[in-house]
Amino acid sequence: MNTALITFMLANIVLIFFHKINYSVDQFGIYEYDLSRAGGVHGDANNAALMCLITYVLIRNYWKAKNSFQKTIRLLSYGITFYAFFLAFSKTGMVILILILVIQQLKEFNLKRFFILFFILPLILVLGIQYGLNSNVLNDSQKDRLENVINILTLNVDKVDSSSRDELLLNMLNYVFENPILGNGIYFANEIRGHNTYFGVWADSGIFVFLIFLAIPITYVRKAMGIDAGKRVFALSLIAVLFIYMMTLQTVINQPYLMGIFVFLCYLVSTKQASQMKKRIDF
Repeated sequence: MNTALITFMLANIVLIFFHKINYSVDQFGIYEYDLSRAGGVHGDANNAALMCLITYVLIRNYWKAKNSFQKTIRLLSYGITFYAFFLAFSKTGMVILILILVIQQLKEFNLKRFFILFFILPLILVLGIQYGLNSNVLNDSQKDRLENVINILTLNVDKVDSSSRDELLLNMLNYVFENPILGNGIYFANEIRGHNTYFGVWADSGIFVFLIFLAIPITYVRKAMGIDAGKRVFALSLIAVLFIYMMTLQTVINQPYLMGIFVFLCYLVSTKQASQMKKRIDF
Protein backbone atom coordinates (compact mmCIF):
# COMPACT_ATOMS: atom_id res chain seq x y z
CA MET A 1 0.00 0.00 0.00
CA ASN A 2 3.00 2.31 0.25
CA THR A 3 3.17 2.41 -3.54
CA ALA A 4 -0.56 3.06 -3.74
CA LEU A 5 -0.34 5.95 -1.28
CA ILE A 6 2.55 7.56 -3.17
CA THR A 7 0.69 7.11 -6.46
CA PHE A 8 -2.48 8.68 -5.07
CA MET A 9 -0.52 11.63 -3.71
CA LEU A 10 1.13 12.19 -7.09
CA ALA A 11 -2.29 12.01 -8.75
CA ASN A 12 -3.60 14.64 -6.32
CA ILE A 13 -0.67 16.91 -7.15
CA VAL A 14 -1.36 16.43 -10.87
CA LEU A 15 -5.03 17.26 -10.23
CA ILE A 16 -4.05 20.56 -8.63
CA PHE A 17 -1.63 21.34 -11.47
CA PHE A 18 -4.17 20.51 -14.18
CA HIS A 19 -6.75 22.71 -12.50
CA LYS A 20 -4.31 25.61 -12.25
CA ILE A 21 -3.53 25.48 -15.97
CA ASN A 22 -7.18 24.68 -16.84
CA TYR A 23 -6.20 21.39 -18.46
CA SER A 24 -8.99 18.94 -19.27
CA VAL A 25 -8.23 15.26 -19.80
CA ASP A 26 -11.51 14.95 -21.71
CA GLN A 27 -10.39 17.64 -24.15
CA PHE A 28 -6.74 16.51 -24.19
CA GLY A 29 -5.61 20.08 -23.72
CA ILE A 30 -6.28 23.47 -22.22
CA TYR A 31 -10.03 23.98 -21.98
CA GLU A 32 -11.43 27.15 -23.53
CA TYR A 33 -13.71 27.80 -20.54
CA ASP A 34 -12.77 27.95 -16.88
CA LEU A 35 -13.21 24.56 -15.23
CA SER A 36 -15.56 24.86 -12.26
CA ARG A 37 -14.43 21.48 -10.88
CA ALA A 38 -11.17 19.59 -11.14
CA GLY A 39 -11.23 16.21 -12.87
CA GLY A 40 -7.54 15.41 -12.50
CA VAL A 41 -6.13 12.36 -14.25
CA HIS A 42 -9.61 10.82 -14.40
CA GLY A 43 -11.21 13.68 -16.29
CA ASP A 44 -14.11 13.37 -13.86
CA ALA A 45 -14.61 15.32 -10.64
CA ASN A 46 -16.42 12.56 -8.74
CA ASN A 47 -13.77 9.98 -9.51
CA ALA A 48 -11.12 12.51 -8.52
CA ALA A 49 -12.89 13.14 -5.21
CA LEU A 50 -13.17 9.39 -4.61
CA MET A 51 -9.42 9.04 -5.01
CA CYS A 52 -8.82 11.98 -2.64
CA LEU A 53 -10.98 10.33 0.02
CA ILE A 54 -9.13 7.04 -0.31
CA THR A 55 -5.87 8.98 0.00
CA TYR A 56 -7.09 10.61 3.20
CA VAL A 57 -8.15 7.27 4.67
CA LEU A 58 -4.74 5.76 3.88
CA ILE A 59 -2.86 8.72 5.37
CA ARG A 60 -5.04 8.71 8.46
CA ASN A 61 -5.03 4.99 9.16
CA TYR A 62 -2.04 3.52 7.36
CA TRP A 63 0.80 6.00 7.57
CA LYS A 64 2.59 6.19 10.89
CA ALA A 65 5.03 9.11 11.11
CA LYS A 66 7.89 8.37 13.49
CA ASN A 67 9.78 11.68 13.62
CA SER A 68 9.19 15.39 13.14
CA PHE A 69 10.22 15.34 9.48
CA GLN A 70 7.81 12.53 8.65
CA LYS A 71 5.08 14.28 10.63
CA THR A 72 5.66 17.43 8.58
CA ILE A 73 5.44 15.48 5.32
CA ARG A 74 2.31 13.74 6.57
CA LEU A 75 0.71 17.07 7.49
CA LEU A 76 1.64 18.47 4.07
CA SER A 77 0.07 15.41 2.45
CA TYR A 78 -3.15 16.10 4.35
CA GLY A 79 -3.13 19.65 3.02
CA ILE A 80 -2.55 18.58 -0.59
CA THR A 81 -5.24 15.91 -0.37
CA PHE A 82 -7.90 18.19 1.09
CA TYR A 83 -7.07 20.97 -1.35
CA ALA A 84 -7.40 18.53 -4.27
CA PHE A 85 -10.66 17.27 -2.78
CA PHE A 86 -11.95 20.83 -2.50
CA LEU A 87 -11.09 21.48 -6.16
CA ALA A 88 -13.06 18.38 -7.21
CA PHE A 89 -16.02 19.65 -5.16
CA SER A 90 -18.15 16.51 -5.15
CA LYS A 91 -21.30 16.77 -3.05
CA THR A 92 -21.39 12.99 -2.67
CA GLY A 93 -17.76 13.14 -1.58
CA MET A 94 -18.52 15.82 1.01
CA VAL A 95 -21.23 13.70 2.59
CA ILE A 96 -18.89 10.69 2.63
CA LEU A 97 -16.11 12.80 4.17
CA ILE A 98 -18.42 13.83 7.01
CA LEU A 99 -19.33 10.17 7.53
CA ILE A 100 -15.66 9.18 7.57
CA LEU A 101 -14.86 11.86 10.15
CA VAL A 102 -17.65 10.46 12.32
CA ILE A 103 -16.37 6.90 11.87
CA GLN A 104 -12.86 7.99 12.85
CA GLN A 105 -14.16 9.26 16.19
CA LEU A 106 -15.74 5.91 17.03
CA LYS A 107 -12.33 4.37 17.65
CA GLU A 108 -11.78 4.13 21.41
CA PHE A 109 -14.74 6.42 22.04
CA ASN A 110 -14.19 8.66 25.07
CA LEU A 111 -15.13 12.09 26.39
CA LYS A 112 -12.63 13.85 24.12
CA ARG A 113 -13.94 12.12 21.02
CA PHE A 114 -17.51 12.77 22.16
CA PHE A 115 -16.70 16.49 22.34
CA ILE A 116 -15.07 16.40 18.89
CA LEU A 117 -17.94 14.45 17.34
CA PHE A 118 -20.86 16.42 18.75
CA PHE A 119 -19.37 19.91 19.14
CA ILE A 120 -16.17 20.52 17.18
CA LEU A 121 -17.10 18.80 13.90
CA PRO A 122 -20.62 20.32 13.72
CA LEU A 123 -19.19 23.76 14.53
CA ILE A 124 -16.53 23.50 11.82
CA LEU A 125 -19.15 22.22 9.38
CA VAL A 126 -21.60 25.05 10.06
CA LEU A 127 -18.94 27.77 9.98
CA GLY A 128 -17.38 26.34 6.83
CA ILE A 129 -20.70 26.14 5.00
CA GLN A 130 -21.72 29.64 6.03
CA TYR A 131 -18.36 31.04 4.97
CA GLY A 132 -18.57 29.27 1.62
CA LEU A 133 -22.09 30.49 0.90
CA ASN A 134 -21.50 34.09 1.96
CA SER A 135 -18.04 34.68 0.48
CA ASN A 136 -16.67 35.03 -3.03
CA VAL A 137 -14.36 32.05 -2.63
CA LEU A 138 -16.86 29.73 -4.35
CA ASN A 139 -18.50 30.21 -7.72
CA ASP A 140 -22.26 29.87 -8.19
CA SER A 141 -22.00 26.21 -9.24
CA GLN A 142 -20.00 25.33 -6.14
CA LYS A 143 -22.43 27.21 -3.90
CA ASP A 144 -25.30 25.24 -5.41
CA ARG A 145 -23.46 22.02 -4.62
CA LEU A 146 -22.83 23.18 -1.07
CA GLU A 147 -26.53 23.86 -0.64
CA ASN A 148 -27.17 20.35 -1.93
CA VAL A 149 -24.93 18.99 0.81
CA ILE A 150 -27.01 20.91 3.36
CA ASN A 151 -30.20 19.47 1.89
CA ILE A 152 -28.78 15.95 2.05
CA LEU A 153 -27.65 16.32 5.66
CA THR A 154 -30.98 17.84 6.70
CA LEU A 155 -32.88 15.15 4.74
CA ASN A 156 -34.54 17.70 2.43
CA VAL A 157 -34.15 15.24 -0.40
CA ASP A 158 -36.84 16.90 -2.52
CA LYS A 159 -34.56 19.94 -2.83
CA VAL A 160 -31.44 17.99 -3.80
CA ASP A 161 -30.20 18.53 -7.33
CA SER A 162 -29.20 15.08 -8.55
CA SER A 163 -27.50 16.43 -11.70
CA SER A 164 -30.03 14.44 -13.78
CA ARG A 165 -28.80 11.18 -12.24
CA ASP A 166 -32.35 10.36 -11.15
CA GLU A 167 -33.45 10.53 -14.78
CA LEU A 168 -30.53 8.35 -15.86
CA LEU A 169 -31.39 5.84 -13.13
CA LEU A 170 -35.05 5.74 -14.12
CA ASN A 171 -34.05 5.20 -17.71
CA MET A 172 -31.82 2.29 -16.70
CA LEU A 173 -34.56 0.79 -14.54
CA ASN A 174 -36.83 0.69 -17.57
CA TYR A 175 -34.31 -1.60 -19.25
CA VAL A 176 -33.91 -3.57 -16.02
CA PHE A 177 -37.62 -4.33 -15.88
CA GLU A 178 -37.62 -5.33 -19.53
CA ASN A 179 -35.08 -8.09 -18.84
CA PRO A 180 -35.06 -8.57 -15.06
CA ILE A 181 -33.94 -12.20 -15.04
CA LEU A 182 -31.00 -12.39 -17.45
CA GLY A 183 -30.19 -8.72 -17.95
CA ASN A 184 -29.11 -6.95 -21.11
CA GLY A 185 -25.48 -7.98 -21.38
CA ILE A 186 -22.12 -6.88 -20.00
CA TYR A 187 -21.30 -3.15 -20.25
CA PHE A 188 -24.92 -2.31 -21.09
CA ALA A 189 -25.24 -0.04 -18.03
CA ASN A 190 -22.06 1.81 -19.00
CA GLU A 191 -23.35 2.37 -22.51
CA ILE A 192 -26.58 3.96 -21.29
CA ARG A 193 -24.74 5.86 -18.51
CA GLY A 194 -26.84 4.63 -15.62
CA HIS A 195 -24.57 6.16 -12.95
CA ASN A 196 -25.42 3.49 -10.40
CA THR A 197 -23.19 0.47 -9.96
CA TYR A 198 -25.71 -1.67 -8.07
CA PHE A 199 -28.58 -1.41 -10.52
CA GLY A 200 -26.02 -1.41 -13.32
CA VAL A 201 -25.10 -4.96 -12.34
CA TRP A 202 -28.78 -5.88 -12.50
CA ALA A 203 -29.15 -4.22 -15.90
CA ASP A 204 -26.11 -6.10 -17.18
CA SER A 205 -26.46 -9.55 -15.63
CA GLY A 206 -29.93 -10.00 -14.19
CA ILE A 207 -31.53 -10.42 -10.80
CA PHE A 208 -29.52 -13.41 -9.56
CA VAL A 209 -26.14 -11.76 -10.10
CA PHE A 210 -27.57 -8.56 -8.63
CA LEU A 211 -28.55 -10.35 -5.40
CA ILE A 212 -25.13 -11.99 -5.17
CA PHE A 213 -23.50 -8.62 -5.74
CA LEU A 214 -25.55 -7.04 -2.93
CA ALA A 215 -24.11 -9.64 -0.57
CA ILE A 216 -20.61 -8.22 -1.11
CA PRO A 217 -20.99 -4.93 0.84
CA ILE A 218 -23.01 -6.74 3.52
CA THR A 219 -20.21 -9.27 3.91
CA TYR A 220 -17.55 -6.56 4.05
CA VAL A 221 -19.40 -4.69 6.80
CA ARG A 222 -20.13 -7.85 8.78
CA LYS A 223 -16.50 -8.94 8.68
CA ALA A 224 -15.27 -5.42 9.47
CA MET A 225 -17.32 -5.41 12.66
CA GLY A 226 -15.49 -8.54 13.79
CA ILE A 227 -11.94 -7.16 13.76
CA ASP A 228 -10.19 -4.93 16.30
CA ALA A 229 -11.18 -1.28 16.69
CA GLY A 230 -8.26 0.28 14.83
CA LYS A 231 -8.62 -1.83 11.72
CA ARG A 232 -12.42 -1.66 11.97
CA VAL A 233 -12.30 2.13 11.58
CA PHE A 234 -9.86 1.73 8.68
CA ALA A 235 -12.07 -0.83 6.94
CA LEU A 236 -15.37 0.99 7.52
CA SER A 237 -13.88 4.21 6.15
CA LEU A 238 -12.84 2.47 2.93
CA ILE A 239 -16.21 0.73 2.76
CA ALA A 240 -17.99 4.07 3.08
CA VAL A 241 -15.99 5.57 0.21
CA LEU A 242 -16.34 2.66 -2.19
CA PHE A 243 -19.86 1.45 -1.59
CA ILE A 244 -21.55 4.84 -1.23
CA TYR A 245 -19.91 6.14 -4.38
CA MET A 246 -21.24 3.06 -6.14
CA MET A 247 -24.70 4.62 -5.73
CA THR A 248 -23.78 7.55 -7.97
CA LEU A 249 -20.97 6.23 -10.18
CA GLN A 250 -20.82 3.42 -12.71
CA THR A 251 -17.02 3.27 -12.79
CA VAL A 252 -16.12 2.00 -9.31
CA ILE A 253 -15.85 -1.70 -10.18
CA ASN A 254 -14.19 -1.37 -13.58
CA GLN A 255 -11.06 0.58 -12.68
CA PRO A 256 -7.96 -1.55 -11.98
CA TYR A 257 -6.61 0.64 -9.19
CA LEU A 258 -9.90 0.38 -7.31
CA MET A 259 -9.87 -3.37 -7.75
CA GLY A 260 -6.59 -3.29 -5.84
CA ILE A 261 -8.31 -1.36 -3.04
CA PHE A 262 -11.10 -3.95 -2.93
CA VAL A 263 -8.54 -6.75 -2.65
CA PHE A 264 -6.72 -4.92 0.14
CA LEU A 265 -10.03 -4.32 1.91
CA CYS A 266 -10.82 -8.01 1.67
CA TYR A 267 -7.44 -8.77 3.25
CA LEU A 268 -8.03 -6.15 5.93
CA VAL A 269 -11.39 -7.51 7.08
CA SER A 270 -10.20 -11.10 7.13
CA THR A 271 -10.06 -11.94 10.84
CA LYS A 272 -7.14 -14.31 10.43
CA GLN A 273 -5.09 -11.92 8.32
CA ALA A 274 -6.05 -8.87 10.36
CA SER A 275 -4.59 -10.43 13.48
CA GLN A 276 -1.25 -10.73 11.69
CA MET A 277 -1.27 -7.28 10.13
CA LYS A 278 0.40 -4.31 11.79
CA LYS A 279 -1.93 -1.69 13.14
CA ARG A 280 -0.16 0.88 11.02
CA ILE A 281 2.68 0.62 8.57
CA ASP A 282 5.87 2.55 9.20
CA PHE A 283 6.50 4.83 6.25
